[in-house]
Amino acid sequence: MKNQELSYKKIVGSLLLICLFILNSTAQRVTKTFEKEIETSDNTIIKTYGPQSVHPTGNGAINTRQSGNKYIISGKYSKPSIYVINKTLKINTWGQNTVKQVVKVILECENATQTTALLNALRIELKENKARQINIDFNMNIQHFKIYNSFFGKDDNSVILTNGKVYKIKYLELTTSLFIPEKSNLVLNTKGTTIYLGNHTGNIDLTMDKGKLIAKKMNSLTANLMNINATVSQITNANISLKNVDLKLSKANKLELTSAISTINIEKLNTLLINESINDIFIVDTIRDIIVAKSIFSEYKISSINNTIEVNAKNSDITVNSFDKKVTTIAIQNQNASIQLGLKNLDNYTLAINDKLQNSYHLSDRLKELPSNSNQLLYAFGKRPSKTKITFRGKHCYVKIE
Repeated sequence: MKNQELSYKKIVGSLLLICLFILNSTAQRVTKTFEKEIETSDNTIIKTYGPQSVHPTGNGAINTRQSGNKYIISGKYSKPSIYVINKTLKINTWGQNTVKQVVKVILECENATQTTALLNALRIELKENKARQINIDFNMNIQHFKIYNSFFGKDDNSVILTNGKVYKIKYLELTTSLFIPEKSNLVLNTKGTTIYLGNHTGNIDLTMDKGKLIAKKMNSLTANLMNINATVSQITNANISLKNVDLKLSKANKLELTSAISTINIEKLNTLLINESINDIFIVDTIRDIIVAKSIFSEYKISSINNTIEVNAKNSDITVNSFDKKVTTIAIQNQNASIQLGLKNLDNYTLAINDKLQNSYHLSDRLKELPSNSNQLLYAFGKRPSKTKITFRGKHCYVKIE
């Protein structure tokens, strides 16, 4: 009887050991969040290339693709995914002189022991160098990612850390967010990334190619944007280069633009300086001053101008629905275009149209024609002298003034 009890206990114990072994050997995905925070000085520059993949190496087939906001690396087949980088970056701003990086890691190794070992080895590398610059990397201390496979062999995947240690993995996903001082200087250069940026009062140097930008208030912005959609609440001053960009801006003080193949939609703006515009569409609600140095095949749809419009263009249609009574200068030079100006709010103004024989006109009945030379039309409305001076020079244009 005792021998039977002992045998039973041995069997149960053996089964427990087997179960523990199986559980330890079974791969399960584990999620862990890492955080690191360091103090900064007022002149610190925070620089990052955003979430980017560690370049994969090895022998065999490697597949890469982007699904939504995730950049995915897999082996000889598109599935299963092996290495995943979340290309969404949320940059929070706060009043503290500290930078904090938060990384969520989802990891699966061949067994629980290996998963725990790699999680214990991972760390965030965040420090300020002697030049008062913090270079933020989003791959933690992972230096290389390797895939080995063959026609008959399965994928053999591993990561190599900066200390040289190698860990085999089945799945690794990284998602990062940042907390930076509101007054800090930010240098951001990303590709294929969605950026969320909080209120920022420092200087921003931004380069983006493909992706999306959602920003709140920005004080000083220098930007080179390509192939993105951007939505910004407010900008104080900015110098921006655009190419194939859809920009929506609620409010700004001063913008200097060089743009091509873009749509710019602005609700309220004080000053817009356009160095060059090629095949753009500008949709503006209210603006004080707009000065266009060069424009080709672009279109301007403006609801209201308060002070000045000066345009040097070709093949660029211009429509301004209304002008404030205080407007001083309307100067347009154009070719092969339609110009429509709504002047009903003005009490008085003078209008000079040059090259009269090369254009067609639809002018308000309120205008009084003045003596002029053979190639010019002069008109006046209201009491003279007038503060508002309107000049037009062009060829093959349709000009409508009401």
